Amino acid sequence: MLFPPRADPAPPFLPKSNRYEAHRHWSFKLLSKVIIAGNGGKVSLVFGLTPTDTGSHLNPRDPSKIVFDPTFVPSEQATQVYLLDLCNKVYGGDRKILKMMKDSCPMREFGDWLHEQSQSSNPLEAYSSSCEGADSVPVPSDVFDSCMIAFDESTSDNGTIVHDGEAVKVLAIRGRSNATLWSPFAEQAEDWHAVEAWTENEKSNAPAGAGGFFQTSFDSWLYDTLHNMRVSAYASASIALACASAMILLTSRSVTVMLFSAVSIAYVLAASSACLIGLGWTLGLFESVLFSLLIGIGCDFVLHFGHAYTLPPGVVSKEERTRRALMHMGPSVLGSAFTTMSTGIIMMFTTNLFSRKFALILAMTILHSAIGSFVVFLVLCDCIGPSSTCSRGSERQKAVVSEERIVTFDKSMKKRPL
Repeated sequence: MLFPPRADPAPPFLPKSNRYEAHRHWSFKLLSKVIIAGNGGKVSLVFGLTPTDTGSHLNPRDPSKIVFDPTFVPSEQATQVYLLDLCNKVYGGDRKILKMMKDSCPMREFGDWLHEQSQSSNPLEAYSSSCEGADSVPVPSDVFDSCMIAFDESTSDNGTIVHDGEAVKVLAIRGRSNATLWSPFAEQAEDWHAVEAWTENEKSNAPAGAGGFFQTSFDSWLYDTLHNMRVSAYASASIALACASAMILLTSRSVTVMLFSAVSIAYVLAASSACLIGLGWTLGLFESVLFSLLIGIGCDFVLHFGHAYTLPPGVVSKEERTRRALMHMGPSVLGSAFTTMSTGIIMMFTTNLFSRKFALILAMTILHSAIGSFVVFLVLCDCIGPSSTCSRGSERQKAVVSEERIVTFDKSMKKRPL
């Protein structure tokens, strides 16, 4: 069972009746926002860099360093021709990948500049001293770097060429996609995967000197964040289920109780998710965070009952174990459910939508946690639960019960109110 993705990637924090939220909706209708949305988001195909993270994940003051791609050799004539032809593939052809931007293809602009300077009666000094009369792409390999650097320094710097003064290190081809930062999640995903698939296919046909280029876009960061949060939400459900099962198996040493706990926790997650989907929930930024909280809360009651069921030592009938678990842990679980549910009900009257959603998911989780622990888990234990929770030891040791521990346990049961 999967949540459908949220159509609006930027969920509102306040209700529509709030003045600030009304202003946010109104601002999207401004002509400037409409023009930006119509132009699409900026996408760059980057040559000469390696997409890697060299910084410390535990220290935000240690950022990642720029890593150049040693396989990118733009001075080779085959690479120059490939980069020039690539612009035609990106902006035109049978399948247009990106929409053209001004000053977006450095190799094409470099060729236009060479032609202009070679035909000029008064060419620039930088051209005369660096390009040796070259009039088109490709230029000789031994003069490419100096000529390209001269072109970059004599024209407006738009960030598509990076050099160290001696050699060209990075080239970028820029364009615009159909989706923007505020486009629906499905449109962003479609655009991203289309460009990514085209890039992977194109790299297989590139010459060795072109290196391993990649696409990057600031407008796709929200899509990438939401996608990773969706994947993490489902992964955390599996991890929580596995950890809870492992913990019960280690403490009870009973595979049967562990399986009952896993079934009960799976019921809590599935039932809560189904109710939220039925209420029209989609998995966006807020919902992914709250879904992670649901997983932790959904395991709590079952773990308590599982521990209480395995607490009596020796061989005790499943009916007696279930009764003692219900008497020993039932009042505490009901009290916890009541106080948590009361907190959720109070939060439903708040203004911001995040708190309202948190209150709803809290109430749903507590409701189904109570059902999953009192009904699913205890009924399974009472019907087909084990009488002994330790598989080690001889049958005679299993049959011997410490009278002192049983008496102490029974006295503790009688002291607790039903």
